[in-house]
Amino acid sequence: MTYAKLIDGEFVLAPKKLVVGDNTVYNPTADMLEADGWKEVVYTDPPVVEEGYIAVSGWQEEDNEIVQVWNIEPEGDIDADVALDILMGGE
Repeated sequence: MTYAKLIDGEFVLAPKKLVVGDNTVYNPTADMLEADGWKEVVYTDPPVVEEGYIAVSGWQEEDNEIVQVWNIEPEGDIDADVALDILMGGE
């Protein structure tokens, strides 16, 4: 499972190490991450879009999870950096 937070609207993956009390825990358990406020990530399939449009990934915070959401935008309205980020799996 993948865990993350939305911090000031930015998608941030959970760390591989977590400080719990006076201890540093490497590869923390799901329970430890959840206790520290991290939420499970739910990935969704992109929608099928018409020619000339692109599905742009975003994130929505729910009570217990971070859900991937999609916005449909005209293909010409997206700049090269955003397109590259989408291709690499980012927002």
